Formats: sequence, structure tokens, C-alpha cells
Amino acid sequence: GCDAGEAILVMQEHQLRHLVVVDESGRLRGIVSRTDLVLRYGVEPFLRLRSIGEVLGGGFLSVPGDLPLAEAARRM
Repeated sequence: GCDAGEAILVMQEHQLRHLVVVDESGRLRGIVSRTDLVLRYGVEPFLRLRSIGEVLGGGFLSVPGDLPLAEAARRM
């Protein structure tokens, strides 16, 4: 799996603020943001490589693509 150090390098290289996290089978597990990583590891992050799985705090919300935005926000 990808570790936190790799994730931030990918984010920087491609000017991304978020990455989709999938498991070995390609199933969606969550989304990790730069903010997630900084909050977890501080402003001097990624000196010690860690697993992205540690950053994901647990389950994630998945809603149908045609769900109105207000309903999706309410469910959050």
C-alpha cells in the first residue's frame, strides 16, 4: 500500500489536495486530504513513513451520484 510520504509526494507532483484511497481489490475505502495528513502528522510530516490506512479514521459515507447535494450534506 501507499504510505503517507508517497501520498504527499503524489499530491505535490500533481498539484492535488485529495487522493482517493482504494483497497487491494480496487474498492473505494475513503478520501485523504493534505489537511488530514498535516493534522495527523504535523507540519513536519512524512519524515517517518506511515500507512495511509492509519489516516482514515474509520468508515466513510457513500451516496448515489444523483442524490441532491442538500440531502448528501444532511447525511454527513
